[in-house]
Amino acid sequence: MYMALCGTGALMACVLSPSVAMAKGSVKRGKPTSIEVGSDPVAVAFTPNSKTVYVVNSNSGTVTPISTVLKKARTAIRVGSDPDAIAVSPNGEMAYVTNSGSGTVTPITTASGKAGQPIPVGMAPSAVVISPQNDRAYVADSGSAEITPIDVSTNTALAPISVGSGPGLIALSPDGKFAYVANFIAGTVTPVNLATNSAGPPIAVGHQPNAIAFTPNSQTAYVANLSSNTVVPITTATGQPGTPIQVGSEPQQLAGLSAHAGAMSPGS
Repeated sequence: MYMALCGTGALMACVLSPSVAMAKGSVKRGKPTSIEVGSDPVAVAFTPNSKTVYVVNSNSGTVTPISTVLKKARTAIRVGSDPDAIAVSPNGEMAYVTNSGSGTVTPITTASGKAGQPIPVGMAPSAVVISPQNDRAYVADSGSAEITPIDVSTNTALAPISVGSGPGLIALSPDGKFAYVANFIAGTVTPVNLATNSAGPPIAVGHQPNAIAFTPNSQTAYVANLSSNTVVPITTATGQPGTPIQVGSEPQQLAGLSAHAGAMSPGS
């Protein structure tokens, strides 16, 4: 089960199951409405105005737009093979979908609901984020140990950046200066300077890192490690990890201003 909150706060929640259940108003008290989508919905993303939520249907190879006002699904959008992640641009004009089976990213124009030409990236892309400046998308290629920047003005892939083994997610610092890449297999986090598109030395954190959250001032990142049952703080100015914090079994989510959870799992 996955949950996502809309961009305007706790006004709408989506819980993924064979159908999407939407609760409006207070997440605790709202009455959910089930909306049929495609097969195996695995990810959701809201537009900035929260009027549309996009649901990624992995087995169907589609994305279903849903009107949060009408609580109705619109026509599904065909994307690539095994889509598993989506990000909507800060201006709400574009959505980008990673297709892990195709090794591509599909751009979608939100106004028309039309998919553009797929963008070739690395092997098994599993995560995507878009910069606050709306000029770059960054894709984690979990099968090729790299991330691929995309120029969103032309929808073309730029030179890939090598990171660690099994990159499963990317988190952008709130100040927009760095991307932190969680390398699920390597047990490290790779910091990437977004001004130069250069990777720094990998930071050892624990076994199977799969979630990252930054503090609002970007000074500290917290990394959840699935198999270590720990959360590790990292001082971003120095790249130094702090003492691991023991938490419960298999931590998979972190909450913060910039929080990201990975799609990879021990069976991936």
